Amino acid sequence: MNPTLTIAMPCYNTAEYLDQCFDSLLDKVSGIEIVAIDDGSTDETLSILEGYQQRYPESVRVFHQENAGWGGAINHALREAQGTFMLVLDSDDHLNAEALERVVRKIEELEAENAQVDLFVTNFVYDHVADKSTKQISYRNMMPRDCVFTWADTKNPSISEYFMMHAMTYRVQTLRESGLKLPEHAAYMDSIYALHPLPHVRNLYYMDVDLYFYLIGREGQSIEIEVLKKHIGEQLQATRHVIDDFDYEELHAKSPQMADSIARYLSTMMTVSTIYLFKINTAASIAEVRSIWKYLEENDSAMYRFVKHSMAGWTYRHTPIGRALARGVYSFVNRIFKFA
Repeated sequence: MNPTLTIAMPCYNTAEYLDQCFDSLLDKVSGIEIVAIDDGSTDETLSILEGYQQRYPESVRVFHQENAGWGGAINHALREAQGTFMLVLDSDDHLNAEALERVVRKIEELEAENAQVDLFVTNFVYDHVADKSTKQISYRNMMPRDCVFTWADTKNPSISEYFMMHAMTYRVQTLRESGLKLPEHAAYMDSIYALHPLPHVRNLYYMDVDLYFYLIGREGQSIEIEVLKKHIGEQLQATRHVIDDFDYEELHAKSPQMADSIARYLSTMMTVSTIYLFKINTAASIAEVRSIWKYLEENDSAMYRFVKHSMAGWTYRHTPIGRALARGVYSFVNRIFKFA
């Protein structure tokens, strides 16, 4: 019998985190498989993964590939997935076992009822290493709870209620039918994973449980400020990919709520790209800000108008004083809401 849920686990040099990651799952929840993709690790990651595969041959499958980046690992996992649904778990994060048990059992109930849910949504928690604090992200204001619903039943999200990979458990068939294929050898591709399949989602289900714990502050992490500055080109690549992927007016004709959810996520991407280019604060980085905004305007004028009138538009300042103010306000908001 195939598992209910595939947990896709891209792994690169995360040996020290794997025990916590696996121990939050194995021996505690039935109906799952872990598809772990070692992406050319140079530490003990692969040997640790193979040890778990030997101990749990029915639940853990390990694949090694030459380094193809996060996107390449997810593409590989999606090809191998045998579950009805798939959740991506980065190997330095972990899941709450009790919440996972509830999710898997509910998915099995929904499948028995032929509910045809395409996307199962749960909460996630920012787990900050530096100060040991946590910040829950829920969707209580945006979605009805504990029932199958459609986009028409959703409301405008609050500032924190934009979709992220950590909250999204997709039907595998939906992922495959969407034609999802992530760019390889680049960071920040989780935004494409989260957004690209959404136009193929008809029915949703939201369970108000804290499933995913997202570690923030690990040295060398892709969202660490200095790392993000170094790899700002990949952030811009992901942003342009999302711009290319959608047409706001077509999305809006299909579902205004779905279109606005995608546009709000893109607004966040534009905010991050703009602010971090301002933080780099060179002539070249300021020119990149103008370039990415021009790219959005020329490729999707309707999406540009939406984003320009959001928080992202406020960050797009044209003077040194305005850019400094935008950086300061962003830092203040980030401290208050404790985003990544």
